[in-house]
Amino acid sequence: MKTQRILIASLVAGFLTAILSNIPYMNFVNLVCCGLVWVGAAFAVLYLNYLKGDDRDAQLNMEEIEDEIKRLKDADPDIAPQIESSVLQKMFQFKVSRQEGMFVGGLTGLWTSLLSGVFYYFQLKNMGFAQIEDLMNEFNFPGYDPAAIQQVIDMFGSEARTMIFFSLFYTVFMLISYALIGLLAGFLSAEFLSRLKIFRAQ
Repeated sequence: MKTQRILIASLVAGFLTAILSNIPYMNFVNLVCCGLVWVGAAFAVLYLNYLKGDDRDAQLNMEEIEDEIKRLKDADPDIAPQIESSVLQKMFQFKVSRQEGMFVGGLTGLWTSLLSGVFYYFQLKNMGFAQIEDLMNEFNFPGYDPAAIQQVIDMFGSEARTMIFFSLFYTVFMLISYALIGLLAGFLSAEFLSRLKIFRAQ
């Protein structure tokens, strides 16, 4: 496994997933079995496959390919479509193993949770507990107790410390669940994509 490419693919996918997870209405997708994390891990696998296409030993000389196709066309025009299809499949050959899929998917989940925790903290900081309390009262949130929130704030000594605690708690909870989902999503994505005809070189 090329660790650098896995880190790049997972970081890009994790960053995009975290942004989508914090966009209003778009983040509702995560309410369905953390749907955006599944999509993010699948994207990470695809992006890793794209990065692996830069391997020097896997690169194809396009001029040589064009010359060879032209020569085959001249020799037998009927076989040209099959040759072009085979070359196309080799160019898009899927090169990510199941283990690499699990690795990049799990890391995508980790990056997503860490970045989401940062976004969550700044959201709390911008809103403040007073605005959060107003929203809870407006929507009659079940089980909401303003006194309990104030007790937590008093326990930590300030609203700023309480926000940090809530953000860390949120991040740790997401860290475990997103990493596990990313592992599974990465494995399934690698397995599924490797079976697609376009990714299978003839």
